[in-house]
Amino acid sequence: MTAGDCPNRAACPVPSPSTTDLRHLRTITLPAGTVAYSAVHRTQWPMELFNTSGRNHSRFAPVRHDGSVVPTVYVARRAAVALLETAFKDVHLTGLRRVSEMADLAPRVIVRLTAPVPITLFDLTDGGLAALGLERTQLISATPAHSACTQEWAGVLCGRKIGRAKPQGIAWHSRVAELASGDDPLLEDLLADPANLVVLLFGDGLPMEAAPWQPEVVYDDLVSGDGRMFVERLATLLDAVVLPA
Repeated sequence: MTAGDCPNRAACPVPSPSTTDLRHLRTITLPAGTVAYSAVHRTQWPMELFNTSGRNHSRFAPVRHDGSVVPTVYVARRAAVALLETAFKDVHLTGLRRVSEMADLAPRVIVRLTAPVPITLFDLTDGGLAALGLERTQLISATPAHSACTQEWAGVLCGRKIGRAKPQGIAWHSRVAELASGDDPLLEDLLADPANLVVLLFGDGLPMEAAPWQPEVVYDDLVSGDGRMFVERLATLLDAVVLPA
């Protein structure tokens, strides 16, 4: 158990960082020029890339360190994974697989970003977790009910250095392999990509303005047109239903 307000403390799968040997933490570095995608809120775009509000609870975010909210943004190496970790974040192995058109899709825009500088990340990929003696079910696959517990991890990592370096975020492997079903080129691309990472970036160590990231809108509308077709393909792969407004 990690967070004090965990809804099921007796059966919580998320260990406390204080009981984990963090000396085995590894890092991943994304070179400058790395292309990634983000499903950002319309309320932030295009003025803000990083979320500074401390709201919109999800895996690892919001991040709080030394009593302050750390600005964050989720990015992924693939556009479909960016949606999987945001609009589809409540689609899980257990429970109903539903996505709300109004609450989850309409508020988001998918943008392509280019890293302006090299970015060093805490490695919570499958290999990185194994080095810590952890499994995916303890952090990456924990249900949304335990988001507060994984957020505690992000707060601890945000203030930690490895050697003299202070990593600028967290990287892990997407849940697509656990959730997807069927046979589709989109699925094959996602599963075959060895660099198929999801990343939470900490804004306190990176340029927070959108311009340095060379943003390009990929899908401006996720409820109609090409954007909706893209959403429906992903929903079909996950056996999820998009609920109309």
